[in-house]
Amino acid sequence: MEHGILQRLAELRAKAYRLMWLFSLSTVIGSVVLVAVVCGLLDYLLRFEGVLLRWLSSLVVLGTLVGTIFWVYYQRSLLVLDDLTLAQHLQRQYPVLAERLASAVEFLKQPEADLQAGSPGLRRAVIHQASASIEHLNFEEVLEPRPTVRRTMLAASICLLATLLAVFFPQSVALAGTRLIFPWEAKPWPLRNELAFVDAPNRVARGQPLEFRVKSPSGTLPSVVWLERIYYDAASSEVSIQRDRMQLAEKGIMYLRLDAVIDPFSYRVYGGDHLSMPYQELELVDPPEILELEVTLTPPKYTQLAKRTVQPHFEALLGTHVHIEGESSKELQAAIFRQEGAEDRPAVLKFIDGELNGFEVDFTVTQSGSYWFRLEGEEGFIGGDDRRFEMRGIPDTPPEVILEEPVFHLAISPEAQVPLRVAVRDDLAIQDIAISYTRNQPTSGEEQRFVLYQGPTTPASQPQRSPTGERQVVEQVWDLKQLDPPLEPGTEILFFATASDYQPLSNQSQSRRLTIISSDQVLERLANRQGRLLEALQRILRLQQEARSETRSVQIQYEEVKSLAAQDRDHLQSAELTQREVEQSLFDEQHGVTQLIRQLLEELNQNRVEDQEIERRMQGLLEVIGQLGSGPLAEIRQRLTEALKVSQEAAIPTSDDGTDPLLTALTTTTKQQGEVIQVLESLLEELSQWNDARQFRHELRRIQTKQEELAKESAELLPRTLTKNFEDLSPHHQAALRQNASKQQDLARELSRLLQTIQKTIEEMEGEQPELVQRLSDALEEAQQLVLPGGMREAAQEVGENNIAQATQRQRALAKELQELLDILSNRTESDLTKRIEQLSEVETFLQQLRQRQEEVQKQLEQSNGQPSEKLQAEQQRIQQEAERLTRKLQRLQAEETGDIVNEATQEMQESQQASAEGNADQATKQAQQATEKLKEAEQQLTQQKQEAEAELAYEELLKTKDLLIGLRDRQASLGQETIRLEEIRQETGELTTPQRTTLADLAATQRILREELGTIAENLRESEVFYLALTGAMAEMEQATILLQNETTGRDTQTAQANALRRLEQLLASFENDPGDQENQEGQPGEQPAGQENQQGPPSDGLPALAQVKLLRLLQEEINERTLALESRLGTKQQLSEAEQQEYERLSLEQGKLADILLNLAWQAAAQAEEGESE
Repeated sequence: MEHGILQRLAELRAKAYRLMWLFSLSTVIGSVVLVAVVCGLLDYLLRFEGVLLRWLSSLVVLGTLVGTIFWVYYQRSLLVLDDLTLAQHLQRQYPVLAERLASAVEFLKQPEADLQAGSPGLRRAVIHQASASIEHLNFEEVLEPRPTVRRTMLAASICLLATLLAVFFPQSVALAGTRLIFPWEAKPWPLRNELAFVDAPNRVARGQPLEFRVKSPSGTLPSVVWLERIYYDAASSEVSIQRDRMQLAEKGIMYLRLDAVIDPFSYRVYGGDHLSMPYQELELVDPPEILELEVTLTPPKYTQLAKRTVQPHFEALLGTHVHIEGESSKELQAAIFRQEGAEDRPAVLKFIDGELNGFEVDFTVTQSGSYWFRLEGEEGFIGGDDRRFEMRGIPDTPPEVILEEPVFHLAISPEAQVPLRVAVRDDLAIQDIAISYTRNQPTSGEEQRFVLYQGPTTPASQPQRSPTGERQVVEQVWDLKQLDPPLEPGTEILFFATASDYQPLSNQSQSRRLTIISSDQVLERLANRQGRLLEALQRILRLQQEARSETRSVQIQYEEVKSLAAQDRDHLQSAELTQREVEQSLFDEQHGVTQLIRQLLEELNQNRVEDQEIERRMQGLLEVIGQLGSGPLAEIRQRLTEALKVSQEAAIPTSDDGTDPLLTALTTTTKQQGEVIQVLESLLEELSQWNDARQFRHELRRIQTKQEELAKESAELLPRTLTKNFEDLSPHHQAALRQNASKQQDLARELSRLLQTIQKTIEEMEGEQPELVQRLSDALEEAQQLVLPGGMREAAQEVGENNIAQATQRQRALAKELQELLDILSNRTESDLTKRIEQLSEVETFLQQLRQRQEEVQKQLEQSNGQPSEKLQAEQQRIQQEAERLTRKLQRLQAEETGDIVNEATQEMQESQQASAEGNADQATKQAQQATEKLKEAEQQLTQQKQEAEAELAYEELLKTKDLLIGLRDRQASLGQETIRLEEIRQETGELTTPQRTTLADLAATQRILREELGTIAENLRESEVFYLALTGAMAEMEQATILLQNETTGRDTQTAQANALRRLEQLLASFENDPGDQENQEGQPGEQPAGQENQQGPPSDGLPALAQVKLLRLLQEEINERTLALESRLGTKQQLSEAEQQEYERLSLEQGKLADILLNLAWQAAAQAEEGESE
């Protein structure tokens, strides 16, 4: 039995061998499998088609196997694991053993009886010590298993990878293994990118496009696919190859389109790993072609153009009938006419010379574009698509209409003559030219027209269309005075020129607006033109003075120095440019003074303003300016040009007569310039008087605008400064108040200067232009009476003391008084009824105060026995002057009758003063009493005229209400018709569809909106009980109809409510109409009216005509009667009323009661008025 040391060494050696063999086996297996997998993958990816490559792969795997085995064997041969080597290795691992283990192993190998080995006891002792030393040692720690474990795991991973490949790709792994094991066998890989044609073509028509489409049956297309074509030229025996890259058309499809195939070829595709597709042959066949086309055009009948034959490429009017006949190169199975943007049309085939190769088609030109024929031959090949023809459809456009005159919108008088010039061009012929116009007046709002040109009934026959068409230019003067009804100031006429052709198509020009203004406004516009003319002449005078100053400066320089410096030449050049500007400002065709004068004269002529003085002055002005242009100005231009030319020379030459040409030119120029300046100054002096009044108005308007701005600034300061003392305000607010006060003071000074200037002008113009002087005097007296400058100074003081509320009120009043002053200066009549009524009320109050003052004068005169004191005489004089101003103000307010009576009162006052001066006391007192009576009469007349104005205003509002009611009536009628339609649908189908229910909801919403709009009208007429009752009754019916419609009820109850509302609206409109019988009743007999009461049919207090209210009462009563009878007949013998019937009864009872109350009220008012008339 072996010793324990040797046993343990044997166990260690066995374990070492096991680890070594496991490491070697893992190395061999892992290496071989890894190389096999790599070679298989390379073969899979690269597709080794050559046998040598496959043999090389197999040899690599085999070489790996042999090499690893040899390496393992070699490594095993190098490994020595005897007992002594192990012992020595353990001693190195465990230094505590020293040399005992190796010695013990050697002693154990020797026989115990071997005397040469030493003492047996000593050897046993060494062996014993070694055994004791290794007893607690673990020899396995000497072994390092980790390399073996890693190698084994690596080999296992490689094998696992190979196994996974085999599991998931068994066919590919099997094929790869077979190709490695049997490289000599032809085992090809399946194609990844197998390619195949989709419907591979083998025949195609020559010249036709051809499209190739390729797919992959395996489902994977390569990124690049090439189409390869081989062309063979039989004549030269040459072969050419052409390759084109195909494009991706859609998922899984590649395509390539050849626009036209001319020669036959062989073709195939390749790409990816599919490189060996066999070639296919493509055969060409000639398709049918068009040999001849004949096109016949028949224009529209209205053009009167003749039929004609044209080339295949043609142009024709839209609507032209086209007949095309053609011949094909081959017999046809079918022919299709094709046109861009239109449906295909089959052509009719016909025989030509026994062959079915003819075709024809008819169509109408509706658009431009290409057309062609798709011909299908007997062999089924298509031709003709490649030959296209152009057809241009020319629209018969509407006439072009240009309103050349007037060029701009015009503001003219009601009797003006408007020059018209209309240019019209049509591509064929013009049938008529007219002017269409509308007024902004409610009674004349319909469009009207009058013809300027009328062509023949049918256009003249002609062979073909003229390239230029027809053009007409019509000139005519439009006499506005001939319009019926006559035009009134404030009317606007919107007009345009229209023209039509024979299709008929019509067109219109741009619109022009004629604003009708009063004669005073026309004169104001003329005055403005004269003002602009004056300003232009003043500017020209300044330019001429500047030109003369520069020329004179150069002349003086040359006279003194006899030479000109560069600066002098610049002055001369500047003078020449300024002189050009003078001529241009006078004679420019668009903006020159002569053009301004012509426009002024034209406006005079257009508006039929008969002012010979203005015309004479303007014509004279034109003549004078024309003489300037042909005389001095022409001479100046010529001399300045000579002076400039001579001044540029190095040495100024001398003329033949020994004079200096430059000095002569400068002297003549300055002389002529002086003459021009004198003429312009004289013209300006004549025109300045005309401009005075305009300047006064302009200045006063500027002051009034500034006053309004100051009042606005004060109003903005009011909330910030109202409750504070001036000292308590912030510096910013204190500064704002001071600035406002300073501006107010400045404005007072400006107004004072203006009034002084007006006073001076009145004095200078005494005996000239009495109407202008009177207006200036009235304005001045009004300003003095109102103490406007003093009021402005008081307002400034109040602002400075922070009495801002009082100052704001005063400033607003000042602005209003300035506006009145401006109206007086402009002699402006008040046309706005609302403002006129307001001013009439103010005048009424003033007239009452004037009458009271006259009564006081009369009493004092009676007490003084006709001998008035100086104070009384002064008061009577003031009353007379104020009455005269009041007369003119009444004329501006269109109250001429009252003004005449006041004028009579002033005459009585004047005669009373004269009688007093003559000592005739009785006559003075009598005349003063008559003046008082006239003022009373004027008060009554003014009150009546104010009432008439109020009635006129109410009537205007009534007309507006009538227009609103007409619109509401029409919309209510439409709602009723739609409700009936939906009910009929419900009766037929049993129920409404969703869209129909939506329509019903819209009806309910519209009905509610109509009710709200009617409510707004009712609120405006609340004071008229009759109209308010009718309107509220219609509103109630509309409310009932709205509720029923919201509940999707369209039956009799809903229709009845809508019909009742419609009837009320028609009754309201009927009350506005004037029946002949009613008119007769209204007028009555003259003998039946009380004296002094003729035609006093004034409006009631609510502003509505009494006759309209009576008519409406009658209509309402008739309606209540009819509805009551209808309800009773509908009920019959029913014992129980429905809810709707009960509501109908309640409404009828309520309306009948209200109607009775209104009738009693009107009767009471009529009785009261009769008693008042009898008392008078």
